[in-house]
Amino acid sequence: IVEIIGPEGPRELPVREFYHPDGIANTRLEPGELVVAVRVPKPHPGTRAAFKKLRRRGAIHYPLLHMALLLRQDQSGALVALAPAVSALAARPNFVRGLDRFLGQVPDEDLVEQIAERCRRGSVPLTNLATDPEWRRGLVPVFIKRLLKRCLET
Repeated sequence: IVEIIGPEGPRELPVREFYHPDGIANTRLEPGELVVAVRVPKPHPGTRAAFKKLRRRGAIHYPLLHMALLLRQDQSGALVALAPAVSALAARPNFVRGLDRFLGQVPDEDLVEQIAERCRRGSVPLTNLATDPEWRRGLVPVFIKRLLKRCLET
């Protein structure tokens, strides 16, 4: 939840609703408003998360691609939560959809490939950087595989 304060008083927005997809006014902040807090719920036991950032060189902060992954497995190893997010490809973070079909399955190489392909298909980059957008899109499955491996090994 994003907590906002402004001339009209306080208000809250879910993070998924905070960004505009148009790339011009990229947030839903009104004139004079300020974000004062972001509340993140405590994760369920067994939840694992990982983050990866691609940039041209370490001294420059501007990302070419961000990816984050949250996952949780049950006692048998089956996925009960799978939430990847892709950023720096578009005007707002992309919370990849269409992954519910993977829940209830125990991750193996084939499932990881399927998840990676779904994340690639669900990520469409803007052509707003000097780097080839299809090259950046092609890195989405590479990144998600690395994040899945990191989460599954911990």
